[in-house]
Amino acid sequence: MNENKYDDKEPYEPITEDVADNDLLEEYEAQLAEQKQAQNSAQQANGEQPVYGEQPVVVQQPQPPVNPDEEKTPVYKQWWFWLIIVLVIVAIIVGLVVGLSKGDKKTDTSSSSVSTSAQSTAGSSTTGQSTSAQTTKASTTAATTKKSTPSESEAEKQARYNLALEKAKALNELMHMSRQGIYNELTSPKGEGLKEDAVNYALDHLNADYRANAMVIAQQYVSQGVAEEDIYSKLVNDDLFTDDEAQYAVDHL
Repeated sequence: MNENKYDDKEPYEPITEDVADNDLLEEYEAQLAEQKQAQNSAQQANGEQPVYGEQPVVVQQPQPPVNPDEEKTPVYKQWWFWLIIVLVIVAIIVGLVVGLSKGDKKTDTSSSSVSTSAQSTAGSSTTGQSTSAQTTKASTTAATTKKSTPSESEAEKQARYNLALEKAKALNELMHMSRQGIYNELTSPKGEGLKEDAVNYALDHLNADYRANAMVIAQQYVSQGVAEEDIYSKLVNDDLFTDDEAQYAVDHL
């Protein structure tokens, strides 16, 4: 049994010199490969290109990560760009509103001035007929408040008043003039040229019937061939009778 113990094993082969050389060569090549790998690792760490045999291997340098904040953003995506646009639009709108409000104010002012002028023209046309009577009344009131000059005595003033009264009586009896006509004749520089206080005194003390005077003048117009529809206008505009006096004369022709 002991003789068949090693029958299944391979036969023993003695180590020759060729086998020993091959083992040394493989061990040397392994050491050389380890040295090259270590050298390449060191060069790669220093940023150099490792060389494997005759084919150089290009090692790309790692690129630093790009900061998204440092990337350039288009102008139309900037917040300040849209802020400027909004401010410009607001300024344009405000300018338009202010311009329209000023235009409305100017239009209102012009229209009010036109209406005022129209009203004044209409009022002057309607009140033109009674202006003479109002002027006489105002002149009478102003004259009564005036004081005589200090150098004039009461006798001299009364003499002026009496002279004015005599002239007013003559115009009333001979010319049948209206109150305003007598006043204009006595105060006009081309007429008698008397002072207003004396003329007002004369008119206040004349006791004339101006309706009767208007009737006399109206009869004269009839005798001259003036149409009846024109007599009223001539009495008011030419002879300066009041509306009531002229109408009374026309009604009693």
